[in-house]
Amino acid sequence: MDDILKPEVGIFRVIFLNVGQGDATLMIVPDNETHKFLLIDSNVDDDNGVNVADLLKSGVCENELIFINTHPHKDHLKGIDDIHKAVKIKEIWHSGHLPHRDNREDYDKMKKIISDIGEQCEFFIKGSNELNKVHVNLDEGSGITRKIGDVDFQVFAPAQHVSDDIQDEEPEQRRNRIHEQSGVIKFTYKNKSILITGDSDKKAWIEYITPYYRDVLGAEVLSASHHGSRSFFKDSEEDKEPFEDHIDEISPEYLIISAPEKSPHDHPHADAIDIYKRFIPEDKIFNLGKNNQSLIVDIDLSGNLNTSWECVESSNLDGASEEGSGEDNFGEEFKEYKELKELAVKERLFPGNLIIGDFSHRQKLEEEVRGIVDNSNYRHPVKLKASLYWGREWDKEMNRRFLRSFVSGEKLPVYSWLKFEVLENFSCNYKVYWQVVNTGDHARSLGGLRGNIFSGSMVQWERSLYRGVHWIQCYIVDVDLNSCIGKSELFFVAFNPAGE
Repeated sequence: MDDILKPEVGIFRVIFLNVGQGDATLMIVPDNETHKFLLIDSNVDDDNGVNVADLLKSGVCENELIFINTHPHKDHLKGIDDIHKAVKIKEIWHSGHLPHRDNREDYDKMKKIISDIGEQCEFFIKGSNELNKVHVNLDEGSGITRKIGDVDFQVFAPAQHVSDDIQDEEPEQRRNRIHEQSGVIKFTYKNKSILITGDSDKKAWIEYITPYYRDVLGAEVLSASHHGSRSFFKDSEEDKEPFEDHIDEISPEYLIISAPEKSPHDHPHADAIDIYKRFIPEDKIFNLGKNNQSLIVDIDLSGNLNTSWECVESSNLDGASEEGSGEDNFGEEFKEYKELKELAVKERLFPGNLIIGDFSHRQKLEEEVRGIVDNSNYRHPVKLKASLYWGREWDKEMNRRFLRSFVSGEKLPVYSWLKFEVLENFSCNYKVYWQVVNTGDHARSLGGLRGNIFSGSMVQWERSLYRGVHWIQCYIVDVDLNSCIGKSELFFVAFNPAGE
């Protein structure tokens, strides 16, 4: 697997990390020919979540990481001490709030880190009409410009005057109002935006955010506030007047929810999801805990935005093979697997260090066609023509737009249509069979490991979905002789969301 912490030059990569009942978003920000690292919030999930400290240690050098805390609750701060031990945090940006005592432990750890790195490395986030603005203290007029690489950011919340009010409130009031003044930040690169909303609630959006920033709220990607809670729209479950102006103004194409599969707070709330679905297609609403995976969003130099699921584990962050290698993995298929790998290396078929994964699930022709004779010398050559088309998943053939032809082994963009055509004609009574073989951890984790043989026509349409190397092959069967009289060579396709 490619090292997810090392995107290609010019790629803005945002990894919404699966950390259970909490939040952690890693941004890898392009900066000319290099990248900067920015982590927004952190949490530790002892069950199936990503170990954020181990992840960062695998690819982030010391004193490179900027940490932003949207608000000082433990599900957005837990593990910060381990992160600092792993990579030594360079700067900390936070909302300036003092939490209630049940969240004080992790807050105190953050303050200890600030003491270690020096107060000159502490900055405060406050709502501003200016881009790339942070504050050196909580006083009005303390704002400075702090650019992060080639990406612009704008802070929408917390509002300064409300932040000041919170400091003087009683502990219980402070606890309830910190969500009202959670950090909300928009990041923009090549005219594509990602909106981080922390745990911001309905009151915040009605009183402090939407009226002041309505014209600049638009974002393609929205991180669901408070793990998909109804508090983004409602004061309570019984609230009959949900606020929806903000989601209408944001007009997101994608929604990312950070919540475990079995949330102790029932996140995401069903009534909140019902509202989200009115503004965002259901297939573009991603819940990290549901798939127990992290979601990667890449924006390239041309402003193209791609998403991909990824199993982020410290054991597979070194760019090594997803499946490993060896006869134990492939059994009788091992020899053919080695030959395929050698072909890939020899002819450099697969860019981006993508490799062929385990294909032991591949079906044999005789398993599909009973009594078939698979000749070693085929009478008819079978050549395939391959074309790349743009189109949405639901677009019918007539609405897909031709982009270009492509050859075996090319790296192709995900979420595209691929058209394969048989170029020859056959005089016998024949039947066409196709086989699509998907390989790799990405396809496996999403239940997409295809390998069956199926009957079809002279044209086969496929959709590019899974990171890795896959192939398609066509068989021509003489029906009268029940004999395979021709088959195409393996036609490889390589999909890698990074750098498309």
